[in-house]
Amino acid sequence: MMRRIIMCGSSVLQPIGSAKQYTDAKTVRKPHSYDQAINAENQGYIEELLAQYERDSSSVDSSWVPILENICKGPLDKPVVSQFARPVKNAPMNDKERRDNMAAVWMVTSFEKYGHHYAKVNPLMGLEGTWRGNDSLLNLHPSTFGFTDGDLAKTFPLHIGGGLKEAFGGAIKEATLQQIVDQLKRMYCGSIGFEFLPAGDDRIREWFHREIIEALNPLSTEERLNILDDVVKSCGFEQFIQLKYGTQLRFGLDGGEALVPLMTALMQEASELGVTSFIQGMAHRGRLNVLANVNAKPLADILSEFEGKVRTGAVAPLGDNKYHLGARETVQLRNGKLVNYNMLCNPSHLEAMDPLVLGKTRARMVAENDVECVKTLPILSHGDAAISALGMGHEIMGLWNLEHYRVGGTVHIIINNQVGFTTDSADARGGKYCSDISRIHNIPVLHVNGNDVEACVRAARIAARFRQTFHHDIIIDLVCYRRNGHNEADLPDFTQPQMYQTIRSLPLLVDLYSNALVEEGVVSKEDTKTKRKEFETRMRDAYETAISSPDFTKVIPTFNGGSTGSNSGTFGVETTEEKLPQAVVTGVDVETLRKVGMHITTIPSEMQKVHPVVQRTYAGRQKAIVSGEGIEWCLAELLAFGTTSLEGIHVRLAGEDVERGTFTQRHAAVTDLENNEKYIPVTTLNKDQALVTICNSSLSEFGVAGFELGYNCMDPRSLTVWEAQFGDFANGAQVIFDQFLCCGEEKWNAKYSLVLSLPHGYSGAGPEHSSARIE
Repeated sequence: MMRRIIMCGSSVLQPIGSAKQYTDAKTVRKPHSYDQAINAENQGYIEELLAQYERDSSSVDSSWVPILENICKGPLDKPVVSQFARPVKNAPMNDKERRDNMAAVWMVTSFEKYGHHYAKVNPLMGLEGTWRGNDSLLNLHPSTFGFTDGDLAKTFPLHIGGGLKEAFGGAIKEATLQQIVDQLKRMYCGSIGFEFLPAGDDRIREWFHREIIEALNPLSTEERLNILDDVVKSCGFEQFIQLKYGTQLRFGLDGGEALVPLMTALMQEASELGVTSFIQGMAHRGRLNVLANVNAKPLADILSEFEGKVRTGAVAPLGDNKYHLGARETVQLRNGKLVNYNMLCNPSHLEAMDPLVLGKTRARMVAENDVECVKTLPILSHGDAAISALGMGHEIMGLWNLEHYRVGGTVHIIINNQVGFTTDSADARGGKYCSDISRIHNIPVLHVNGNDVEACVRAARIAARFRQTFHHDIIIDLVCYRRNGHNEADLPDFTQPQMYQTIRSLPLLVDLYSNALVEEGVVSKEDTKTKRKEFETRMRDAYETAISSPDFTKVIPTFNGGSTGSNSGTFGVETTEEKLPQAVVTGVDVETLRKVGMHITTIPSEMQKVHPVVQRTYAGRQKAIVSGEGIEWCLAELLAFGTTSLEGIHVRLAGEDVERGTFTQRHAAVTDLENNEKYIPVTTLNKDQALVTICNSSLSEFGVAGFELGYNCMDPRSLTVWEAQFGDFANGAQVIFDQFLCCGEEKWNAKYSLVLSLPHGYSGAGPEHSSARIE
């Protein structure tokens, strides 16, 4: 029946996507809704609608009833396309009207695409913003689209796109050009710059239209007072630390304090949508503030670290900077929900922690059987210079939609200081935005003004809803500044004198927001002072606990020359000398080995056609199992994986080309030549075995090795193996070895048991493929 709908005589109606493009203003028009209905792409939809109509005609929108009735009752030899005749206006448009309508559509689309370039997101540019011209950008002034001042009072239909109809309330069908321009400015050029069209998905586009309109609504008094509390804590923390420990480095959040209310809003919104756990990776900038005011790490514990102390009786590692340490806490949110929050420890190597966060997130999802990826949310905080220059950003973003690396979307928060250590943005990247890497991976970006804390909260909520709706990465570009230099002891005036002249003229965020609420009558000036005093009292109480309570012990380095029984090189708290654990029996009885061996060397009968080389390989392996002789490395490896899984231990082998093996040696996976379906025998031993995953990765060493290490640290008892394509290529992941594997336990008491497989060590293929030693 549908063939009659899409056929008209001997010609086939083309889908809209393949329609010819015209540039003459007299012929260009937006396809009418009736035109769109009769293209081949909608065949399935109309057939479904027809079936629904035949079941219950009242369940179909009334506008479709005459069309569907004619389809059912019309003669079979008559093309039904004639039933889709679109309504004709009483009076045809003249050339001027046609051009103006097309210009209006062009303008609306341009605001969607370019509005973020003109949004008031930079606190150093002033809150008013400007309609600045740019040779490489389309100017969004109405005159750009051919309109004159005389056209501003002319009315246009609101169905021209961009969410305008909904923005005007839905009931209004027309508005003047001036009203449309004003509304577009509010939507796309405010304190949030929305960059979402690169996602290339109409569903995402329509979703953002609704969210942008929702973001125009004012926040409630309760919400604003909660935001004020967060700002008081964020600013008050930095002020107190500066007062008590002004000479110590802390890499404070001064100038970016909006991160705390942003994070709080993100977690609360996500928790309402099913998230119960948060795993975060973060560089040093603002880490202590987030640990105190978001992670809920006790204030006394943080201040004790400034005093060089640890909890009495705690295991004292060799030590790391306080702004590298992490925490794992249960946090009660304002909505009453309890969530798990894990801030992972971080080395000074920027972005190195990112893949561990994703790996640990994936492992948690597997452990909880969170197939929909809704319970655990990974959050990555980046610096503007780091995310735009270091390759790790690209490596981790490239994992988001890979079957065995998917985590259901990551929320990236860029703390955009607008400067590196001392390097200007113009010297740090080629593009305008530090988030331009997003365009490679079709990731939406929300650029938000760090001095507009309410906009930051709105952006956080949008990000949480987007992630939980589309299970896709999203970036919040928090455009802020550093009130100090790279650290508290640095003098930025050497390199950015004019920038810092502007920064020193700006009020503190807590003053800016408090004054705004006082002026609007939301809160009294006395109440704001009380809130600030109460938080200062909390800090002072925690400080007294840190310096005088017996709960904390001073850590004193001891250097005893490495004599037996000494704590040479440790920091302070005495530890007992531990004996090496007893060797574990790893042998497996012969009958179990033979049973597993027969299974993993048998190609199932349901496979239609297998490559003859693979068949010979499996036949040879089965012969070795039967005879007990000639068992080569790869067969022994699969036997080990299989028997380990039967003991209830999860096994994961990952890396470049591990399913087949770089040199056609493993063949852990068998591919059917007829249908391309894949079969991995070691994963189907019996229903009680633990999960076995053998999966190819992207062409990455640093990112994937870090992911597997993060996966492993969720449960060090699991057998997690990362294999380098060649042994030599392992040094692409050298930071993972040096900063985590080799010293993670000493620095952070972290437990890792990642196994490195470095194959083909002495294959004689030249200096790039001949050594698997970790030099």
